[in-house]
Amino acid sequence: MRRYAKYFSFMFILVLVVSDVRVLALSGVELDAIHRDSVHHKFQDETACTASLTLPGNSNSAKAFNYFTSQGLQPHQAAGIVGNLTAESGVLPKRKQGEPVSYQATMEDIQEAIRLNKADSSKGFGVGIAQWTSWNRLQGLVDSAKDSNPLTLDAQLPFLLKELEAHGMAELKQAGDIQQATWIFLSFFERPASVTNAGMANNPTQPKGGTALAALVDRTKLAQNVLSGSANDTTTPDDQTDFCSDGVTGDESEPDFNRTFQVKYDGPPAGGFSESKCTGGFTQGAASLSELIMERYSPPVTSVGGYSCRQNTNDNSVSIHGVGRALDIMIDGTTPKGLETGTRIRNFVINNAEQLGVQVVIWDRHIWSVNEKGWRDYNGPNPHTDHLHVEINVAASKNAQLGQ
Repeated sequence: MRRYAKYFSFMFILVLVVSDVRVLALSGVELDAIHRDSVHHKFQDETACTASLTLPGNSNSAKAFNYFTSQGLQPHQAAGIVGNLTAESGVLPKRKQGEPVSYQATMEDIQEAIRLNKADSSKGFGVGIAQWTSWNRLQGLVDSAKDSNPLTLDAQLPFLLKELEAHGMAELKQAGDIQQATWIFLSFFERPASVTNAGMANNPTQPKGGTALAALVDRTKLAQNVLSGSANDTTTPDDQTDFCSDGVTGDESEPDFNRTFQVKYDGPPAGGFSESKCTGGFTQGAASLSELIMERYSPPVTSVGGYSCRQNTNDNSVSIHGVGRALDIMIDGTTPKGLETGTRIRNFVINNAEQLGVQVVIWDRHIWSVNEKGWRDYNGPNPHTDHLHVEINVAASKNAQLGQ
């Protein structure tokens, strides 16, 4: 399976020989490498879990909301910030502009964005919850993180707050309602093209029309969602910042199906089927896990699908497939090779159930689940001889680096 690349720092020693002192000019690339790999810019190995134990909330939005209110902002002001961050990045600290949500930005991405923008201010790409693009701001993020990983909420929220002090904090604290708070952050801090092209950057007066107003309306709706869902949210965190897939092993031996697995079982959303409950595609965790499965087992696995906005086959609730938490790993179990590989996949995901948040596996007319013991007969309408059904729980579904 994939492992993050290890980062090594190299010490460059200039040897001065008294009898023959030579000064060697270093290239720009070499100087950048020294700057990047110096002790000042080292950060924790990305294979380590970066769980936030100080930010309450059961989602990144809730964590950010609670962070800003803890720093003295009123709830509607904090919601205005987080609504904007939702529009920019989904409040994902490893979000890279132009890449799918499942892509996880690395330190190399930050350095590439810095290099491109430094060479040409019109080039580069956004990284992080605020989609920082300019090289000096990205470098500032790296500097402020010091020995920690800059691609975490723990690093990015304090850095954003520090930047906000110089770009809109005074005006934001004067905002009396959620739309004005959303506009202040949009105009003074984010300043997207829809605002700058309209000549309204750093302008506390809300737009009356055009693309700037459209952006404000859209982001205000997101801010209202944050306020209604996060204002009193101090529950135990369970989102991607503290659900760690560290410790995943390549163990494909037959599991002990009767042991107790420390995995929460999450059913589908309560109530009857409604298309509004569907996610529109895989969750981040499911997308990440599907990449891992394809990387490990293709071929003979031909594809991994499974999203379908439909009812459950047993009742009228929305299917787990409709909320993006179920994978269909396509492999022909009627052939010896297919059966053998499918069973290896079954063993792998169950042996790593705690690390991957796996709650149900169905394969070759049998089922395993964390809420019942054993590898049991399965009598559902599909015998699952042409694919494995693998479900993950809600916490795992929010982990965009689940399979990494």
